This record gives sequence, C-alpha cells and structure tokens, in this order.
Amino acid sequence: MLARWGRFVHGARWHVLTLSALSLGALLWMIHAGGQLDPPDIPAETESGRARRLIAKELPGEPPSFSLIFSSPTLSARAPAFRTEVERALAPLRSDPRVARVHTAYDEPPGSARTEAVPLVSRDGRRTLVTVELRGAAAGFTSFEFSALPPDLYPSLRALVRSETLEVVSVGNVALNHDFTEVARQDLGRVEVLILPVVALLLVLVFGSLVAAALPLVVGGLAIAGALAGTLLLARFVSVSIYAPNIVSMIGLGVAIDYSLFVVSRFREEIREGSTVEALARTVATAGRAVLFSGLTVAIGLLGMLFLGLGNLGSMGWAGTLVVALAVVHGLATLPALLAVLGPRVNALRVPFLHPERSDAGSGGFWNRLAAAVMAHPWHVFVPVVGILLLFGLPFLHLRVGSGDATSLPPAVESRRGDELLRREFPGSDVNRIVVVLDAGRGSPLEPARVAQTHG
Repeated sequence: MLARWGRFVHGARWHVLTLSALSLGALLWMIHAGGQLDPPDIPAETESGRARRLIAKELPGEPPSFSLIFSSPTLSARAPAFRTEVERALAPLRSDPRVARVHTAYDEPPGSARTEAVPLVSRDGRRTLVTVELRGAAAGFTSFEFSALPPDLYPSLRALVRSETLEVVSVGNVALNHDFTEVARQDLGRVEVLILPVVALLLVLVFGSLVAAALPLVVGGLAIAGALAGTLLLARFVSVSIYAPNIVSMIGLGVAIDYSLFVVSRFREEIREGSTVEALARTVATAGRAVLFSGLTVAIGLLGMLFLGLGNLGSMGWAGTLVVALAVVHGLATLPALLAVLGPRVNALRVPFLHPERSDAGSGGFWNRLAAAVMAHPWHVFVPVVGILLLFGLPFLHLRVGSGDATSLPPAVESRRGDELLRREFPGSDVNRIVVVLDAGRGSPLEPARVAQTHG
C-alpha cells in the first residue's frame, strides 16, 4: 500500500507541493489570528481548585492589579525626597485612563488600619509597596487567580514608570504572567538562533550535500508552522498553556528531522538504481513504514498527557501530538514530492571534502562496520552504555517535584526579584499568606457557635 502511495505522490508531485505552499500561507494567517495563551492554571479536581471555585461563586472579586516596589540603598521610604520621587514616577499611571487607582503608603496617615494590616513600608524602612488597580472586570482572589488581561496592557503601563534615583521592580501575578510568557518566547528564539545552525551543520556533515541537508529542515519548518497554527487556533476555544509552543518547537524539530533522515537516506540509496519512480516507491514502502508507525506510537504517548489532570498543561499533549502528526504527513507527502522533483539531484551542491556515500550501508560503510562490531560484542557495548545512562540519571534521585512559581524564572527577571523582595521585606503581603476557605453551609459563618467549632 505504501509503495502505491509513493508512486501516487510521484505522479501528483506538483499538486502536492502546490498544496503545501498554499497551506503554509494559510498557516501563517492562522498564527497571526490565533488566540491568547494562558499561564498554568489550577486543576479543578484539587483542593485549591475547589477553594477557587467557592471563592469565585460566593465572594466578590478583586480588581486586576499589579504592584511595584520602590527601593533606595540610602534613603528612608518616609523621607520627603523618597516620597517626591515615588509620586513623580507614578504620575503617568495616575493620569492613565486604564488605571482605576494607585495606592501608596502616602495616601493614608501612619497608624491607620490599612497600613497596620498590610505594611506598605518594608522592614528595613528603605522600600515601599505600591498597588496599581486596573479598570475592567473583577478577577478572582489574588492568591489563586492568574489575571487574564490584554497581553500589551501590563508592559505598556510598566514602561510608564521610571526613576533615576530609586530602583523599581514589579511584583504580582500580572507581572509574573508577562515574564513567564516573555521567557517562553525568548526560549523559542534561542532555538532559532542556536539550535538550528547546529542542526543544519550536522545535516551537512551527514549528507555531504546542501540540497539533501535542506530537506529535513523544510519538513521540520512545515510541521512546526502547522502545529503552532493549530495550537493557537485551539487557544480561541480552550485554555492552552504558554509552554505549548515550546513543546511544538522541541518535539517538532526532533521528530521531523529524524523521520526525514530515514526517508532521504533510503532514497539516496535507492536512486542509484536509476528509476526515480521505483526508488520513491521502495523508499516510502520501507522508510515510510517506519515513519508512520513511529509517529503513531509517539502521538499515542503524548495524548496520555490529557488524562493527567494538570489543567491547561494537558494542552501540551495536544500540541505535541499535532506536531508529530504533521511531521508524519509531511514526511510521507511533501518530502516524497520534493524527492520526486529532485531525483538524482538530491545529491547536488556537494561539500567537496565530505564523502557520505562511503558511510552508507554497504560492506565497507562506517555504519555497517559499527553495527557489525556491536553485534559481535553485545555485552561489551551493553554494560558500559547502561552504566553511562545510570550515571547521567543519578541527579534524578534528588529531584523535587512541585508547582511552578516565581522561582521557576531566571534570577535576573524583574518579577522574580520583586517576589523575593516582597516575601522578605513585606511580611503582611499576600504571598506570605495561606488562604483557607470554610464552607459553613446554611447560616452565617460568623455565628459564635460556628466560630467556636473552627480550629486554629
């Protein structure tokens, strides 16, 4: 069946390539028009998830907000110069129509109830905490809720606050959401800048031909573009994790190049017989079968993430499954169509000092000699390889599993520095509290008898 598919693709090669090109244009539009990705949420089945639902149902929400910490190494937060600089830096926010209120330590007299409940001046007296409340629908309780705001709202407001004499750092879920998204985006950028050139160089070394080396990258690009478009389109209907694009990029690049290596290497062997049609048919019938069943196995494994009960982190399972499926589709359709067009020219633009044909399968090829040596001395290879793997796995004995928080961000990221300051210098802040929800059922939870039954 796969051999017939290979012959069909050869006959319809230009139609297949035209369809792939048109779909790429549609995918780029879908990426631009896709939905917004969300930070990790709280699974509904957990205790904190049930508490979150009770709060959303029974208690009034709080306005979306973020906080700023102003610091000075020398000045007291109560000093007139410190206060003047804080007020000057906050002036653009106070006049911005998107801001409902800016609350500072200078808005209320010392000793007021609000100031005593949540100190807005740090323990060391050289920092002050400012809360910026935004206009819009009320959000859930801040200990539980990752505020869903327009992606450009927070960074545009944060850019308005500048000080030449005081250090300013942001803190809170809104700032954390933004920084998590930015770090994820930067990680994708590193893949493009660092990984792709290395992969391209390795492919050139393997194939010894620039044309052959480019084919796996083409398949990888198409698979990743399609999966990103599908993931962002899915985000219009359900919550999708901000880490889903990273999964698409990492898994997509790996499997697409892996599958393409199977197909291209086998085609280069078969094309030596002279007939492009039969070479493609045999390639798809052999290497194509490995690609098909390998992709099916990987996709089924990734779908298991949907049943882990991890909130929107399960969307990474969809993203991974989608990119693997597209890698298989392009590996069995677009790539064979390109090979049908190229034929023997798949070996064009050879690198002069590389002769990969000497390493191809054959009695004197490198990989043939390596396989023969392994089969001749299996235990001599098995024992040291397993030992090396166990050695690399030793750090996992000390693995600590937990939910992500500000410490998941790099130490230099502003919201992480702000979170550490908040925990250390502002003991009454929200990050240092554990919220407990008591469901009293009928009646008031403030009745003396109910209060007496409450422990702690």
